[in-house]
Amino acid sequence: TQFDPSKIDDENLKISILREILECQRLLLTIHAKKQNVQNQALYDIFEEWKILAIIVDRICFVFYLVSMLAASVIFFAREPIMKRNK
Repeated sequence: TQFDPSKIDDENLKISILREILECQRLLLTIHAKKQNVQNQALYDIFEEWKILAIIVDRICFVFYLVSMLAASVIFFAREPIMKRNK
């Protein structure tokens, strides 16, 4: 099964999960970099880019979630008077 962050309502839980994922990525990147003899500054730069990308993706998902909730509300309220008229 895949992890779906859109099903989590608690924003603090989302942030802590995101931090854990970033930490795992950092550890994997560090292990790989040690094998490749990559300098620490290059490793730090890559990790910072990953953090920025993760934050951007999280915000895009949040905006998509808000838009879909608003659309669902509009559709619900638009259908409500039509359903009452048909009764």
